[in-house]
Amino acid sequence: MPYSFSEDFARNLAESIRRTARDKEYIRWALDARKQYVDLRLNQDPEIRRLYISAARRAGQLVRSRFRWPSDILLRRRLRQLRTGLEEIAQQFNEDFTGALKTHIVKAVTAGTGYSKAVTLSLVKTAGWNTAPIHEVFAQVNRQAVEACWTRTRKGLFLSDRIWQQAERVRDSMRDIIQEAVVLGIDAKDVARMLERYVERGAKTFAWQYPDMIARMEGRIPKDLTYEGLRLARTEMTAAFGEGTISAARVSPSYQGMQWILSKAHPIEDICDTLAEADYFGLGAGVYSPGNEPMYPAHPNCLCVLVPKHETPEEFVERLRRWRENPASEPGLEEWYNNIYRSGIRVRESGDHGKGPAGRPNLYVDVPDLPEPAKIGLVGAWDDAQKYGLANGKEVLLHVDASTGKQMISRVEGEKSSVAFRPDIHDFLLNAAAESVLSVHNHPSSSSFSAEDLNTLCMYPSIKYMTVVGHDGTRYLVKVGKGKRPGWREIVYKWTQARDKDYDYFWNKVHSGEMTPEQAWYQHSHLTMEEVAKEFGWEYRRVGPNES
Repeated sequence: MPYSFSEDFARNLAESIRRTARDKEYIRWALDARKQYVDLRLNQDPEIRRLYISAARRAGQLVRSRFRWPSDILLRRRLRQLRTGLEEIAQQFNEDFTGALKTHIVKAVTAGTGYSKAVTLSLVKTAGWNTAPIHEVFAQVNRQAVEACWTRTRKGLFLSDRIWQQAERVRDSMRDIIQEAVVLGIDAKDVARMLERYVERGAKTFAWQYPDMIARMEGRIPKDLTYEGLRLARTEMTAAFGEGTISAARVSPSYQGMQWILSKAHPIEDICDTLAEADYFGLGAGVYSPGNEPMYPAHPNCLCVLVPKHETPEEFVERLRRWRENPASEPGLEEWYNNIYRSGIRVRESGDHGKGPAGRPNLYVDVPDLPEPAKIGLVGAWDDAQKYGLANGKEVLLHVDASTGKQMISRVEGEKSSVAFRPDIHDFLLNAAAESVLSVHNHPSSSSFSAEDLNTLCMYPSIKYMTVVGHDGTRYLVKVGKGKRPGWREIVYKWTQARDKDYDYFWNKVHSGEMTPEQAWYQHSHLTMEEVAKEFGWEYRRVGPNES
């Protein structure tokens, strides 16, 4: 049984924060960050449940429209059609669930970073410094935190894999119910209603209405189909909030440690009690020094609270005075100024990429089968996408004419780790001439193409090249050409298979400290894409930041 999350619990969280924060201004910001998280939690479960119910209704409509329990020969044919239809429903559920979690994760990370960002901005204003670099630093923190959420594995599976498991569970449960109903001779309309009631109320609905059904299916379908999906969504959003909270605190000059506050909704003693009571670093019960923060959440459905501990404005001002008089007297503040604050300045200054050899822009790449105007137009789109991403911390989608180099149709501004297609973009790509469009978007992590990118490429023959520009200046190009145009399932299968091939190698590199997670995924995603391109006969290139 998951722990309850209610308005009363939200108030208990607020009281915990009030007792913890040291400064009145800090309390306001801490409560604001937690309120954003609470709002997300209160709205998340109903949204996820609606996705399951929507899938059940689509399956019900599928049964109503195709089944009248005719002769055995026709029935077998329609059962095959049913399996195909359920695959499509599972795919749609996967896309809807992924889209919902992308939104939840971005919002949760933003909520998590809000407290330390507000504290840092306040302190920088107190110092009389420009606050613009701080906005750049925290935009980068947000991007990296979101990427970390999607690239982190649990039991060897990426988040996208765990979402697909939920889609498969939906598909398999509905398939088994329908097939058993056929054997028992239950009317198609009743089966459709049964599917919807099962998703809304659980398997117990069969017990009184169809006792033979529950007896036959005991142990073969989940008692509550939505439970695992809800737990996954709750856990990942909580993890995203924690990722944002810890990542933001670590780039604040006033950060002293992270306090683990035990949830009042704890029915039994577990690891959370230990985390809230231990004093491993001499900072007080449940407080962990920077760099030693515990894994959060500690378990699925965990409702404990992480609250960064910051020094007061008065303490910071005094330390700032000493640093100004003698930078060597405050090595921590000196390091923060040079490595973090100055990095924000460098990001802001990196918008002007200058010119490369022969007066060409540094982002220039020679693409032999493009006319020169298209090459220059492609460079301009890359530059626009990179500048947009560095300034806003979000992805953006552009389209360039493969003949003239002119940008076509209005840009699509996305979120921090995704771009959603508008209906007019779909219509535009669907109706454009074959290989007449160059697709351009940016990746904050500077990694290669995702499986979703490749699905878009295969859906629209009008795309001659799909391209990505990383925020470090890396460019990626892929072209189907004479290669295959597989469907979504085959793309995901081959992409996942290629990724898993090198997973242990890069995991060991990160675990040993030879690579950061970002460096590992930069290389790993490229090798994955090379394997996929070879499998499907595509043309694929990666061009580094200083290459042309």
